[in-house]
Amino acid sequence: MLDLLLVALATVAAPPAPMTKDQALVLAKQTLHSSAEGAIEVVAVTEMEWPDLGLGCPEKGEAHSPDPTPGFRVLLKAGGRIYRVHVGAGRALLCGAGLGAAAGLKADEPGGGFGEHEAAVSPDPQDPAGQKLVTQAKEGLARQLSIPLSAISLLKFKEVVWPDSSLGCPRPGLIYTQVLQPGFLIRLSARGRAYEFHAGAKGAPFLCSEPRVP
Repeated sequence: MLDLLLVALATVAAPPAPMTKDQALVLAKQTLHSSAEGAIEVVAVTEMEWPDLGLGCPEKGEAHSPDPTPGFRVLLKAGGRIYRVHVGAGRALLCGAGLGAAAGLKADEPGGGFGEHEAAVSPDPQDPAGQKLVTQAKEGLARQLSIPLSAISLLKFKEVVWPDSSLGCPRPGLIYTQVLQPGFLIRLSARGRAYEFHAGAKGAPFLCSEPRVP
């Protein structure tokens, strides 16, 4: 009898099995299907550990106590736009509006950039993946300028969709795949000057000395 009771207690106390990548994709597609038209294409899937049940995309006025939640960040493409779906704890959240490349915008135009269409600007990323990108950019700039990390400040961090595989930083004479590329733009300040780092959905950010539309 005691053995049966212990087995029953262990079964009740056992945490739910973590969601698999395939399960996350199914849930993400189901969530997007009600908001977007056309076929849905998977762009990227990144394993995450969200800081809480807000999954890195809390609703306005919503607050969660710190509770690390394993999950996935899924980028889906539908109708020519890129959508971000955050998955974890058995649910999926469509995070923000769909992003589409806005070629031809100039850096000084409102809402513009160097050929990228941006999501909401965040002065400091809240999710661990974004924080890692900012740290990598700062470390790279610190090495290049031979200055301490404390001398570098973050001006802007934003999620973007680059118009092609150059990630907004084309090199003369090279040909780039004309496919929307989700990624990130990071602007740092050091010694009274601004520096711009670009990144794709995967890989470390790199310094772009001449950001422009190809």
